Amino acid sequence: MLYKKALAPILVLFSLVAVSEAKDWRGVVPLRSTRADVERLLGKPNAPYGRYNIENEEADITYSSERCANGWNVPRDTVIRILVSLSGNRNLSEFRVDPNKFRKESDTHLTGNTYYTNRDQGVTYRVLESGVVLSIYYEPTNEDDSLRCASSTTQPTESTGNPHCPLITVSCSTAVNQEYSCVVNYSGGQRERDQRYGWTVSNGEIIRGQGTHTVKIRSSCAGKPGLVTVQIHKGIPTECPTRASYLVECENH
Repeated sequence: MLYKKALAPILVLFSLVAVSEAKDWRGVVPLRSTRADVERLLGKPNAPYGRYNIENEEADITYSSERCANGWNVPRDTVIRILVSLSGNRNLSEFRVDPNKFRKESDTHLTGNTYYTNRDQGVTYRVLESGVVLSIYYEPTNEDDSLRCASSTTQPTESTGNPHCPLITVSCSTAVNQEYSCVVNYSGGQRERDQRYGWTVSNGEIIRGQGTHTVKIRSSCAGKPGLVTVQIHKGIPTECPTRASYLVECENH
């Protein structure tokens, strides 16, 4: 009995170490923290566009709008991604990055920008040739892949390996007479203003909005859900994902 009591705290400590591989920003962890957790830790956003500006760090936090609306099977208002822009010329060496544990990639658009990515930790550093860190991306880890939605919303995001890519998702409103309004959402990355959108819907029809960023669709239901998909033909870097989908469920009658 005494042995078991002595072993219990060790096991608890071991479990905490095992889950601490994921990087956090000020206690906020993607897919673990919620909007309520963020506001409990940091208060209400204090910068434009719902961002946080704290000690030379400006954080843009992306939350799930609902389960599988952002590619992850997590509840509404769960943290999906954190983009932290830095000022103050902080060098990569300050973050104790072991180059052997990070994938290094050069930005194909911005000369002199390099990305250091560790998917086990869910973190990417965007670094100048001088070693100064411009921004840090906190995203889900490899262990979180089991939470990806199989049929809804975005493709598995490639923005982890290349933060130049925006995270693209589709979300749809609650049905009214089997009609839905669906819209494209962007988070992070870079995109041009002149996008071109192509929409399709399985098991239904597009009523209006084809070619724009938002459409109204009618689901024929027929006993199974319909998949609303958008393909962005222009305005996204060629190496980035350009397709996202949303699974609309049939109403019960």
